[in-house]
Amino acid sequence: MQHYQENEAALNPATIIYHPADPGLSLENCRWLSAPSIARTPKGRLWVSISMGGVHEGSDNFILLISSDDDGVSWAGPRIALDHPDPVRLFEPMIWTDPSGRVWLTWSQAYMWWDGRGGVWASTLIDADSGEPKMTDPRRVMNGVMAVQPYFGKTGRWYWPVACWKRFPSTHFQLPQEEFSMIYASDDMGQTFFLLGKSDVADRLFDEHAVVERPDGSMLMIVRTDYGFGSSDSFDGGKTWTEGKIYRKGPSAKSSLRRLADGRLVWITHNNGFQPQRSHMSALLSEDGGATWPYSLLLDGRSDVSYPGTHVTEDGRIYIVHDKGRYDDKEIMFHVIRAEDIVAGKLVCSDSRLMEVAAKGGGKPITKEELAAAYEETMKKSGIIMK
Repeated sequence: MQHYQENEAALNPATIIYHPADPGLSLENCRWLSAPSIARTPKGRLWVSISMGGVHEGSDNFILLISSDDDGVSWAGPRIALDHPDPVRLFEPMIWTDPSGRVWLTWSQAYMWWDGRGGVWASTLIDADSGEPKMTDPRRVMNGVMAVQPYFGKTGRWYWPVACWKRFPSTHFQLPQEEFSMIYASDDMGQTFFLLGKSDVADRLFDEHAVVERPDGSMLMIVRTDYGFGSSDSFDGGKTWTEGKIYRKGPSAKSSLRRLADGRLVWITHNNGFQPQRSHMSALLSEDGGATWPYSLLLDGRSDVSYPGTHVTEDGRIYIVHDKGRYDDKEIMFHVIRAEDIVAGKLVCSDSRLMEVAAKGGGKPITKEELAAAYEETMKKSGIIMK
């Protein structure tokens, strides 16, 4: 097998480590963590993926998986870690369950911080409910970054939202034809993919776009921007997208958009009066395909909360994780709610819970000077051309 060198090193697969014993791959010594996601197996085991390690977002990052067999009351792990032997960043881990019940882990790889090309990788868990689950060999699927879980259409088509970041061109690779909020589709349960369509929302930042189908068959795309979120619509199944427009002002941060079995939409995002701070992580509910969001449930009213991940069960339970204080608190928060809670604006369901800690990192604090120096060095080696 060819081993790629230097700025091509992101083409090499990550190393899968079971029951990692290395202190450097532990929560206790973690100095930075973020971007969790959550999945539930058909038998009820919960899995959470976390991006962590190093001083900040860079080539020292690795991925950690923890699990729970009691609906999130307690968590075991780390069960599995993914690390890379080269100066390659592992980021945006997404753990999710496909319609057949398989648990997938997808993530992105790039040389240093971002190399202009990236790459979405995938692996599935073998015996995800067993005492010793394994993972299939990592497979590189396409260029770019997938920062949210896929959407599974009513016809059986899978939609993967993938982007190459237009705002951060690199001297390493230039792919202007892929610098859009793209939708890759699969009609064979993830064996093969093809580029279905792409949107071009102005002022987008990291894209982190999500798509859902509305009850009338049209599709809504929500894209992260400088001012909050922009949106685009498709009326032909995702092949073409309307010109982007302002959707909602607020913090520039990732959100999580999901469709319930009855067609209503749930959006996990900040709901703080359209202020730029990352505060008031909330669950919003729409009954009109995302035109309005009249119902809201506050999940975490603190500041420095971000990057939610969700899993929706067939019986309507909504599992949610997000990070709190990436550099100081280093917490992964856990909530489980239902649509009835969002409509009421408070917990009314007996099996709903808020504000539980699924994981907490340790490690010595990071100084501002240390962080600034690390970012400067990483950006230099990434060859980033700031626009």
